[in-house]
Amino acid sequence: MATIITIAEQFNRPITVGKNPTAEIGYHVMGTGDELLARDAVKKEMPALYDRELVPSSIRIERRDELLYHATVLYERRAPLALGDYSISVETGGGTQHVDFALSQRVYGASAPDSHGAIGINGDTIEGVDIIVPVYKWTIRRVIPAEWMSLAYMRTMAAITATVNDAPFWGFEAGEVLFEGATGSGQSVAAAEVTFRFASLPNQSNLQVGNGEIAGIQKYGWEHLSVRWESTEDNLAARLTKKPVGVYVSQVYRYSSFSVMGI
Repeated sequence: MATIITIAEQFNRPITVGKNPTAEIGYHVMGTGDELLARDAVKKEMPALYDRELVPSSIRIERRDELLYHATVLYERRAPLALGDYSISVETGGGTQHVDFALSQRVYGASAPDSHGAIGINGDTIEGVDIIVPVYKWTIRRVIPAEWMSLAYMRTMAAITATVNDAPFWGFEAGEVLFEGATGSGQSVAAAEVTFRFASLPNQSNLQVGNGEIAGIQKYGWEHLSVRWESTEDNLAARLTKKPVGVYVSQVYRYSSFSVMGI
């Protein structure tokens, strides 16, 4: 039987303000006597940032009962980076995408017409379905020379925000990385810290729609794919159904060179 773990945050959050601010978040973890499972539950629940600048530095676990733990997460300010240094934060999650064709399809019913992979045929309408697709979000925090933080540099960052890489970038192929923007501030007279935010979707090749009627489709990560369907008669079932007659892969984001970021 699977272990059911519940977690509840404590009401109070002790905070220390000043030159070296800190914060604590407490949790009650119930339903397990395994310390590793309790710690994993806390890691999934705790925020990655507190008050926009504090990050988790430690987790203290105390057993209070057979199936009860108390956990305290300590947040501290990130250590400053030296000029030229960088750190990377990653997050994997799911984005929502509406699709109207299936990767594969089983059909039941002796008189069911061939839908050619269409999902949810309702008269002349193909309803489709919303699915979860993997989205990889990541940030690069880097200390750059202060003179880079010029008006021209900031305008360049603004101009390439919401664009996609036109060449390989940090291990990703062209077309896979969307630049979501950057935030920065002066760290000293000689250096500035900038955080660059990205999201990645994989390129796809050899896609097909329907029963292989349209194949060999190439879709770069952030392009949009749509299908045109037309009514056709299924002679075996003696009923009208839908058949794909065209696939359209549309570029919806501009491409740009990410080399201008200097990272």
